[in-house]
Amino acid sequence: MHHEHHHRMIEQRSPASSFYDPRFRDESLVGWLGFLVLGPALLLFGTALGWEALVQYRADKPPARWAVFGSLALSAVATGAAFLFKALQNRHLFKQFIETE
Repeated sequence: MHHEHHHRMIEQRSPASSFYDPRFRDESLVGWLGFLVLGPALLLFGTALGWEALVQYRADKPPARWAVFGSLALSAVATGAAFLFKALQNRHLFKQFIETE
């Protein structure tokens, strides 16, 4: 009994059912494109911050200064990588979008 209920919930949330709801599909596509744009942007930003941290470190600036740049760089790169991963996970949305237009 419990298994049957769980199976029905999965069916309700399957991509096929949401696929026919254009509102859901467009929101997903916007989210997917957002991840695809934000991911590389954050990676570039993180790289720039990391470079700045290295410059500050080499110039013998106080550790507090380059450590801030370094930690910001790490968080930007980590977030960018997570966004790109999410975009790659949802790449099927783009195919759906092209096929239904």
